Amino acid sequence: MSGGRKPNRVPLKMGGHAFQRVGKDRFPIKAVRSGLFIAEEMIKGNTEKVFFETANRDLPGRIRHELYRVLPK
Repeated sequence: MSGGRKPNRVPLKMGGHAFQRVGKDRFPIKAVRSGLFIAEEMIKGNTEKVFFETANRDLPGRIRHELYRVLPK
């Protein structure tokens, strides 16, 4: 996330927390739960199997490609 107006935008260091405005002005704000989570079903069973199969098949070639792009010849 970034804050400020262009061209003076700067990265915000919020410690991974989500915030919500309380009212119509810029402040006050309150910390809230983001509501984002990885469902249990996304990290087990067939989904997990397909993820690792794809990563094992595609990732080494992609890493090699990117390393060749950035390393001196």
